[in-house]
Amino acid sequence: NPVDALATEPAHEFLDLGRPINGCEMRIVDPTNSATLRRNGESGELQVRRPMVFVRYYNNAEATPSSF
Repeated sequence: NPVDALATEPAHEFLDLGRPINGCEMRIVDPTNSATLRRNGESGELQVRRPMVFVRYYNNAEATPSSF
């Protein structure tokens, strides 16, 4: 069954995620708006961008250009 990540409380919190691999961009943002960057040490939503991670929203072409 699919899980709604925005409505589900995390089971635990990561203390360190390490460094991204080459060609991968990562950032931590405010989970309430998915845009405001968090400072070092603050928790938030992890966003990852890399060609192999995301191409487009399935059946939602209008949302794709506005994504991270």
